[in-house]
Amino acid sequence: MRWGHYDEADSLLSAYNKAKDNENLSTRRYHQLLQLESKFLRGQSSVDDLLLVDSLENYYSRGSREKHAKTLAILGDIYHTGGDHPSAFESLMKAKEEAECSNEVWLQGIISRQQGDIYLEQRMFDKMIDLFRSSFLYAQIAKDTLRMAYTALRLGKVNTYTESLDSIIYYYQKAIELGKHLEQSDNIVPAARYELADIYLQTEQFDKAATIMTHDSINDVNWAYWHYQQNHVDSAMYYFKKVLHRYNYFSDAEHLYILSNLSEKKGNIQLSNQYLRMCMEAKDSFQIQSQKEMLFRIEAQYNLNSVKEDLKRAERNGKYWKWGLTGFISLALVVFLYGRREWKRQQQDKATAIAREQQLRQEEERKHRQSRQQIEENNQRINQLEQQLEEARKQNDLLTIQRLELDTEQLRAENANIEATNERKEHLLREFQESLIYQRILINAGKPKFHLRDEEWDTLAEWIDKVYDNFTTRLMALTPLNITERQICYLVKLNLKPSQIAAMLNITDTAISMNRNRLYKKIFHEKGSSKDFDEFIKNF
Repeated sequence: MRWGHYDEADSLLSAYNKAKDNENLSTRRYHQLLQLESKFLRGQSSVDDLLLVDSLENYYSRGSREKHAKTLAILGDIYHTGGDHPSAFESLMKAKEEAECSNEVWLQGIISRQQGDIYLEQRMFDKMIDLFRSSFLYAQIAKDTLRMAYTALRLGKVNTYTESLDSIIYYYQKAIELGKHLEQSDNIVPAARYELADIYLQTEQFDKAATIMTHDSINDVNWAYWHYQQNHVDSAMYYFKKVLHRYNYFSDAEHLYILSNLSEKKGNIQLSNQYLRMCMEAKDSFQIQSQKEMLFRIEAQYNLNSVKEDLKRAERNGKYWKWGLTGFISLALVVFLYGRREWKRQQQDKATAIAREQQLRQEEERKHRQSRQQIEENNQRINQLEQQLEEARKQNDLLTIQRLELDTEQLRAENANIEATNERKEHLLREFQESLIYQRILINAGKPKFHLRDEEWDTLAEWIDKVYDNFTTRLMALTPLNITERQICYLVKLNLKPSQIAAMLNITDTAISMNRNRLYKKIFHEKGSSKDFDEFIKNF
């Protein structure tokens, strides 16, 4: 089992089951441990095994440290499965101590990976990276290629949260390289290729993505985005239709939204609206599903705690039954408060999403009010009013004449105001383009050692806010942005090339592409290319 030969292990366990009539207590306990270890190593631990594992942990606590370490690790895995992270971490810490004392290096690696998984779920990224690296190192020392490959796959994933592009690519490539020679290659290599292709797509390295993407179901979604980002409308629609309803409601909503855009590009407005309606339905279904999953987690936590409470009552031999009642009431209160907190969080998320939609809609309306299109619409309306005014004069309808003259005058005044605003903007833009900070960036952008000082960034921000109607405030109303994210937005607004932005911020071109993709998703809560982000910022 340690080396991943699960079929052979199953065969031996099956043979042992047929010949275990006269086994003693020690042999029976060890047999139970082997069966649980088999489930544990395959990721199939179940809360149903908690009572058995607890009894084994007590049995081995006075004996073999190796076996005790295994039972504690399995116990931690069961707590983790049930959502009880504090108990899981406590058991895993004890398991690691026992594994260190018994010099079980391979087991230390597995325990470190389990601890990393818990931190990953809790979004404690700074701690999880070190644990996964330790897991990889332990597997390397133990010459455990299987766990090295699995941990490399996990390290590729977790490095996406820290945006360490070189590390992401290195570990996915390492997982592919290690996985190719294993019996379990089908569980490792396709997944690593898929994730690596996704990274190449995000960083617009389309040729590299195409070389590692196979034409099978696992890569259908990657091919969809590959064609979409290169504006292959028909091929993109083919693949996005193919992956509909394959994953979850959140993915469906995203894919339907893209299909709506693609249909609009093809001029099929009716189909575009149909996909848009389906997108809204998928978003509603996703919210309902999220609520059900939350209730399921609460129920799982409750069931796990009930089993733990049974164990405590058994240890007390039936005494102090009032404590159990108090514990049950406390648990019910915790479950209620947790459920209420989750409900409030979902309501806040929903309110935030609605506010974001309103902000974007207001932004579109603001742009429209100040555009040439608004002037043209006003002029058309003025022509209509003048025709009505002519009719009213023929009929000598004084009240109608007065109302129409006022409406016409109001529209002309609005046009004059838009013209004056646009003329002022053009003047400010020319003034900005002649400023020292703009000329300094224009001349030096892209040079290896050219970077702005803090006070220069402040000056640039002031100019951009002045020229583009409080650009920073309006952008921050959509989503919070850190300093680097704001700086990227400013430089995109200046229409600098990605390579120039990368040089000014002292990061790689691919990291800039990833940041722009991530910023688009942060603002719109859906996938988009770096070009989509640039277009949004330039028009904002």
